[in-house]
Amino acid sequence: MHDADVIMRSITKPSHVQNPTNDKKGSKLKIGFNGVGRPVVEPPPMDASPIYAGLRTNVPKKLMAYHRRPFVTDDPASDFPPAHEVSSYLLEAARGLDSVIQFNSEVLRVAHLPPHTDGGVLPHCKGRRRWLVNVVSRSSAEPAHHQQTTRRVSCNFVLVASGRR
Repeated sequence: MHDADVIMRSITKPSHVQNPTNDKKGSKLKIGFNGVGRPVVEPPPMDASPIYAGLRTNVPKKLMAYHRRPFVTDDPASDFPPAHEVSSYLLEAARGLDSVIQFNSEVLRVAHLPPHTDGGVLPHCKGRRRWLVNVVSRSSAEPAHHQQTTRRVSCNFVLVASGRR
């Protein structure tokens, strides 16, 4: 068996496991192991999260708050808000930015290039360093081995974020 070979078994995902595509009934997941014993799940679990009921942040809300956007919580006396309030705050702060955020993507490579070393593939950067990012977009239902075309993106800044939408 080669590293790329995967033994898969279909199971029904319990309806209490939530994800963006959950339809109240059990949905099909394939779980298996590749040739070197690493677990493989298809489709990738969009609901995989370390967040659990009752989780509170260990960072004070004053440190998490954005400039000109106060972090208002249900319990003003508490400096450490629960996870659901942090999620709500971040979603509200990102409102209006959906058009410039690329969700369900995998970054394959990030390179910080000095000025004029791009081999002609990047727009003129006026003597500034640029980032070159190789990205593959995925749909949440698409199996991991069905990749779309890799895109090369040139940008001034790179922000890395992960989590739920």
